[in-house]
Amino acid sequence: GVNGLLVYLALEEQTATDYIQLKAVPSEEALADYDISSDCVKWMNPDTLMAQIYMTRNGGRYSLLSALDIEGYINVGLQIPTAGRYRIGIDDEAWNDEYETVVLKDNETGRVVDLLEGAYAFQTTQSGSVEGRFSIAFNRMAAEKADSDIKLQALGGGKVRITGLV
Repeated sequence: GVNGLLVYLALEEQTATDYIQLKAVPSEEALADYDISSDCVKWMNPDTLMAQIYMTRNGGRYSLLSALDIEGYINVGLQIPTAGRYRIGIDDEAWNDEYETVVLKDNETGRVVDLLEGAYAFQTTQSGSVEGRFSIAFNRMAAEKADSDIKLQALGGGKVRITGLV
């Protein structure tokens, strides 16, 4: 599986064609600088007609950041080929069970949405580079909470076993 979240950008109802991969960690494990062994710079193709998504930090554009601060946020940039209606969302196959929320903020409209509940659709009237409009923040589930989920097991004969109660 994927180690982290895959966030995509797509035009209208088309299939996603470009992704960023990101993983949030506790503040004391977070890295503020590029880690050559586990992060990836985003190679942009200015001539493509495909919508592109990337993360921005310290003037760099990234496709993979492996140790983002769970308490912080990351700016997301877009390269928009044509004006239209786009969506930003989380790939269904992505590993997201450690996050209570993955919050996308649209600074242009003021909207804040949880991408775990579905993709965010937005309209843009301009093409080109879009920076400063979007950011992503996290809320990671505590390991104890994940382990204490209540589970029901049918035993037959009208009996049910309940586990996970605290």
